[in-house]
Amino acid sequence: MKRLFLAITFIALATGTLNAQQEWFDKYKKLLNDGDTIALKDCICRWEKAEPNSPDVIAAWYNYYVKRAMEEVLSLSTVKPADGEQYLELQNDTTKETAGYLYGQTEYNDKLMQAAYAKIDEGIRKYPDRIDLPFGKVHMLLKQGLYDDALSQLSKVIERSKTNRNQWLWTLNKPFADGKEFLIDTMQDYFNQLLDINDNKPAYELNEMVLATYPEDIRFRSNKASLLAMKGNYAEALPLFASIHKDAPEDDIVAFNLAICYEKTGDKKNAIANYQPLANSKNADIATAARQALRSLKGK
Repeated sequence: MKRLFLAITFIALATGTLNAQQEWFDKYKKLLNDGDTIALKDCICRWEKAEPNSPDVIAAWYNYYVKRAMEEVLSLSTVKPADGEQYLELQNDTTKETAGYLYGQTEYNDKLMQAAYAKIDEGIRKYPDRIDLPFGKVHMLLKQGLYDDALSQLSKVIERSKTNRNQWLWTLNKPFADGKEFLIDTMQDYFNQLLDINDNKPAYELNEMVLATYPEDIRFRSNKASLLAMKGNYAEALPLFASIHKDAPEDDIVAFNLAICYEKTGDKKNAIANYQPLANSKNADIATAARQALRSLKGK
């Protein structure tokens, strides 16, 4: 009976702790979204006193410094901003031709960002399995264009995955049902963000990092072959796509890329053989492109 009472008491205490963590987190999140940095700082200070060993407090301090570091400024340029960015087009009063573009741009205070990175590094050292901490850091490094630093941090995450067997935790120490899948999915998202930057060099480096630890992964094997094909190295990409297609014959994107490589290397017979089944692909875009390729090849 005494053991049962102690067990019930422990469960009650644990539940109370979790509820308190959630309450602090909710208060902090609301203030972060409201943008009141004075109230936000006060909340985090009180939270830290209540839970001095919480990785979420460290994450909160990191976001606080990042929030303060952000400064919106107006920029004037003759280069049109990227798609999706809001801008005001300025015209010459006489010729009515475009004279430039006015748009908002986010800049970051160096001193405050250094404080943010110092705080998140502390959290990563203390809580190496809290994957939201390094990913939060990488997010800002990419925004600042610090690609080498972002790759260095991602490399450390991949190395850690060998040790902890992808037993990752997220906000409020919530575990993942499939930590490996989350890791690979997120790495793929970062790969996509790095495409078209510095001639795809950062994307290539990240891809090689992942393949060094997860050589069987279809997505990153496909990424490697695709990067070669994008540079026009179809002969090098072809055997990679052929190997991937053998392991994942149901993947129509891989099959389509293989067909393109055959076509580009002058192997008309194998190109037609690989385009043919894709003409009935459930992916409408692939089916349309395959039918067009077949008409072109058979007409030659």
